[in-house]
Amino acid sequence: MTQCKSELRYKMNNKTKAILLMLLSSLSFAIMAFFVKLSGDIPLFQKVFFRDLIVVIFTLCGLASIKVSPWGKKENRLQLWSRGISGFIGVAFYFYSASHLYLSDSTIINKLSPFFTTLFAVLLLKEKIKPLQIFALVLSLFGGILVVKPEFSMSVFPAFCGIIGAIVAGFSYAMVISLTNREEPLVVVFYFSNTSVLCSFFLMLANFQIPTLQNLIILICTGIFATGGQVLLTYAYKYAKASSISVYSYSIIIFSGLLGFIFWKEIPDFRSVIGGLFIIISGFALYIAQYLQKKN
Repeated sequence: MTQCKSELRYKMNNKTKAILLMLLSSLSFAIMAFFVKLSGDIPLFQKVFFRDLIVVIFTLCGLASIKVSPWGKKENRLQLWSRGISGFIGVAFYFYSASHLYLSDSTIINKLSPFFTTLFAVLLLKEKIKPLQIFALVLSLFGGILVVKPEFSMSVFPAFCGIIGAIVAGFSYAMVISLTNREEPLVVVFYFSNTSVLCSFFLMLANFQIPTLQNLIILICTGIFATGGQVLLTYAYKYAKASSISVYSYSIIIFSGLLGFIFWKEIPDFRSVIGGLFIIISGFALYIAQYLQKKN
């Protein structure tokens, strides 16, 4: 009896650790988005380059410490490069939307990515979809429409860029799912960040601006918090299954909303709030669907 209680306490402690790490990861990614918005007129691909350069440095250090090659297994390289290229495109579109929208709105739109991941998992990985998942997808679509507030003008261009970023990120995450238990997680992170560094470097040269000391600090902070978010996320999944804790990643919407209000006095309008709630509810619906699927 005592042993059972001890094992239960151990599992609960691990779950608690995972939840805490997921919340800290969401906070770190929210602060990253804050620095992206704070960077203002710094060219887009310069932001992406510095963000991922720092991630590459930390990732290489991590791989060296566990003595694993950053290039991964030969049979996985097609998915690894697909993850890297799609990840780069997704980040570029997300950074653009984060620079031009309310911080909370760009984050809400970016959180559509799990639903596109579900679609790509069905289309590409032949996963079965449940009625509850279909409900979640439809609800998230309505939520996205409310946040974007579509109209025929260029004012919604950043929001549509955010949606494109979420779609591409969904494909990217589907590639990550296909690599589960087949590749070292840090290798997947390395391909993503290394591809972004290589692609953004050449695009950055076309419009490079020598950063001021203040801008350089902002760019470095963007990379540090991006790395922190990724590392915390990786360790969260070490202590608990993704299906049981991923719902806590929606806390980034709250963190982003608070940062936007504190520093820019941003107050989302009624439709954005309702749209955000729809997306959060659909996230819980996906979580329940995954839980029921595993239980059966």
